[in-house]
Amino acid sequence: SQTEGLQLPKGKVLLACVVAGQKIRVAADGAGGASLSVWYAPDFSGAPGREFPRAEPAEPPASCGSRTWVFKDDVRTYTISELPCDAYLSPPPMGSVGRVTLSTPNQGGGEALWCRDLQD
Repeated sequence: SQTEGLQLPKGKVLLACVVAGQKIRVAADGAGGASLSVWYAPDFSGAPGREFPRAEPAEPPASCGSRTWVFKDDVRTYTISELPCDAYLSPPPMGSVGRVTLSTPNQGGGEALWCRDLQD
């Protein structure tokens, strides 16, 4: 892909949205990867409640795919995807900018939830 080898500056926000009472922000780590910060409702300000310094490798996007990042700690796994370019074929709810699946060892994989733009 044409973005291969493109180093985005550290801290550049790749995706930020609100899902299930959490504000999540995926940002470039300056080394071709990404980090995740999570804030919990109701107060989305201040220091993040949880941070994941780097993403696990994920499948490269399909031709009409979107970037997907996987962040894990001992308790939970966040799988975060941008909207694919063919999302208009089955449009997500208004204001959606991505999808997030949160899974934990005892609950297994959660369902993919639409992640809404912060302005809502």
